Amino acid sequence: MALTLLGQDDLVFRATSKFIAVDVQVLSGQQTVSGLTREDFRVWDNGQAQSISSFGAEDQELDVILMLDASQSTGPIQENIKASASAALALLGPRDRVGLVIFWDEPYVAIPLTSDRQTVLARLDSLPPGHGGTELNATVLATAKYLRQNARTGARRAIVMMSDNRGYQGVSDEAVRNELWANNVVFNLLLFRGAPSRGRADVREFAKATGGEVLPFRPQGVPLAELFQRLRQRYYFLYPAPENAPGTVHNIRVELSDAAQRRFRNARLRSRTGYLADGANP
Repeated sequence: MALTLLGQDDLVFRATSKFIAVDVQVLSGQQTVSGLTREDFRVWDNGQAQSISSFGAEDQELDVILMLDASQSTGPIQENIKASASAALALLGPRDRVGLVIFWDEPYVAIPLTSDRQTVLARLDSLPPGHGGTELNATVLATAKYLRQNARTGARRAIVMMSDNRGYQGVSDEAVRNELWANNVVFNLLLFRGAPSRGRADVREFAKATGGEVLPFRPQGVPLAELFQRLRQRYYFLYPAPENAPGTVHNIRVELSDAAQRRFRNARLRSRTGYLADGANP
């Protein structure tokens, strides 16, 4: 199958809904915490407490883009990725969709979003050998825009990048962060090696900004199945968008209620840290 270049434009998108969507992961140690309710969460927007108007857990359909670094530096571990993909895809529901983007200097759509697992596995088996350099920021930006154009309304949107996080920065971190925020995309990284060189791109910041995870590559295999399972075990809720001025960055803070904190004293939460307002009022 031919590869389609993933286009990159200069559009800037901001949150335009009358509600702000928040996707939350709750961990106790390394285990996800299930069974929480709306009353177990508290949310603040720019320091002001907000009222949660809609709440859900685990039943949300997924639209996930797998982003595979196909540069020379990751060539030796591509077989590990292929071996782990089958088990990971088996954890998805019948209506969940997965797409595949491969990248080096530019990103390409190898498989558009599909619920056909066998198509994805077959494409992984025929990946080209690693070559070229690596561009990271513009690649994430283009993939987030692809999700904005092709994801279903109401589906949880996630990116899972598999990379050594060594590459250059074609656009600013802020531009990428704002696009991820605008589309409520949870960015996750499966990290093959250590930190990037000084002054280079570092996509770990996007995981922090969107409430995603950074999991290390393990000698026994890529933890792709673990990450997919934890994507399914996240909570999500909406709260009314507060009055705002266009272009204002709003900070989001999510915590457990006092009662829930007493039940889960070592709980850790991951959620998006903010959004870029568009001036719309509820």
